[in-house]
Amino acid sequence: MNLLIEKLKTVKETLSNKVDTAQVAFLERKLDDLENRSKRNNIVIWNVPEGAEKDSSCRVIVSNILSDHMQLEGDLEIMRAHQTNIRRQSTTEDTASPLPRPIHVYLLRYTDKQYILRKAASALKDNPFLEANLYISDDVSKKVRDDRKKLKERHINEIRSREEVDFAYIPWSVPARILFKVKDSPKLKSFFLPDH
Repeated sequence: MNLLIEKLKTVKETLSNKVDTAQVAFLERKLDDLENRSKRNNIVIWNVPEGAEKDSSCRVIVSNILSDHMQLEGDLEIMRAHQTNIRRQSTTEDTASPLPRPIHVYLLRYTDKQYILRKAASALKDNPFLEANLYISDDVSKKVRDDRKKLKERHINEIRSREEVDFAYIPWSVPARILFKVKDSPKLKSFFLPDH
């Protein structure tokens, strides 16, 4: 009888832990979703040289980059702009100095973010700002950045190598996914990480 009671306690404990784990996973997904929604209108500008804003604010520098340097048209309203406090270290061994801190930009309109991301690659290619090559990305949670990295490292080349696939890419989307087009199909298909 004692053995049966011990087994019952073990089963109850196991079930309790599974419920707690499921609740924690649900709350983590919810928190990640809320973080990404709060950053919906944000972009990040990478590699702006340190000290570029010494005579003006980050907001003015960002405005100059978008309107003068990239020559984007329209009224792009910048609500806030700031450099992060965290310094990034170079991944190459030949440079011991830290990389410039990224600038996080909060825009008034989501459509402005989409416009900037669509134009960024062509406007910044072979067009250095203060002798630095800039890069602009959307601002998303660490989980989405990690998921995009996994998709790029583990899955996109395999999908591109399939005979029936015309093209594949990782869009600026949440959750992270690969979009690809299959020959003779008008629609794009999506591939998510297996845990989704």
